[in-house]
Amino acid sequence: MVKSIFKKGWFTVITLLFLFILLLQIIRLLYHGIEDNKMQFDRYKAMKGKSVYHIWDDTSEELDRQFTDDENHKKYQGGFFAYLYDEGVKFVTDYTYIYDPTIAAVNRVFVSDLFFEFNNISLLKGRFFDASEYEAKTDVIPVIVGYDKKDEYDIGDTVDEDLGSSENVVYKVVGILAKDSTFTNSCGQYEEIRLDDTYIIPVTKDELIHGSSEGIEMAFGRVIMFLDKEDIPKIEAELNKIPYLDLRVVAYADNIAENYEIHRNLWVLIIAVSVIIILAMSIIYAIMIAKFIRSNSKEIGVRLMVGESKFGLVKTFA
Repeated sequence: MVKSIFKKGWFTVITLLFLFILLLQIIRLLYHGIEDNKMQFDRYKAMKGKSVYHIWDDTSEELDRQFTDDENHKKYQGGFFAYLYDEGVKFVTDYTYIYDPTIAAVNRVFVSDLFFEFNNISLLKGRFFDASEYEAKTDVIPVIVGYDKKDEYDIGDTVDEDLGSSENVVYKVVGILAKDSTFTNSCGQYEEIRLDDTYIIPVTKDELIHGSSEGIEMAFGRVIMFLDKEDIPKIEAELNKIPYLDLRVVAYADNIAENYEIHRNLWVLIIAVSVIIILAMSIIYAIMIAKFIRSNSKEIGVRLMVGESKFGLVKTFA
């Protein structure tokens, strides 16, 4: 029967096939979306009620270009980090170079103090970075490697990859991450970043203050601060000293909640579209079957009268 239907209604069949493929893609998108939403909601619950803030950038594209073109823009950002250190403000930041698995490149994450504590990251073995290792670079730079590299490196081994330093330094492994370690990118969509195939390196106070870090702009945009509410005006006053940029301090949890709400509304819309597609497929298929039965009603009736079973009918017309 199916083959007969296909022969007589090829256009309808192609339409059904297209809708089915579209539905599979939507289901795949929904699966990843639900995972992402759960991660954001868990993050929101963890941050709710805590005095955790980050910088929100309302700068126009034109002013942002002017800022980037200013040869001193890294010094402006470094000046803000200097203020945080001088005032004893606790903060965490990072900058990342995470590549698509199809690209032959080294995944690196440069992190400040409190990064591991803030993201609840644990080790398989070894140690986290010492406080002194966040102060200034030395000839030997500590590295923590992802779980996937546990058979490649042991504690004390020298890393044989180019981790991007232009200086003559040695990278020594001091720790190996636990399996499935992740952290939340605090900029933009708050996506979860896997660390299993990653090298983690400390970004130092000296690099941040002097703007010498290659990822200073990324680190500035990802700063998360632990503040009392009365400190917010002081931080915003310091941010206002940076030319071109329109910056303000926002609650980390509130911003995640807003982003979560936007995504949730999107997933509701996608689910509604999925239901419509399923209904359309069901209606089209029902019409196809009804049309086929009408066109073969006489023969079907005769076969039923002579005692042929329903299974026999299906076998006959298939």
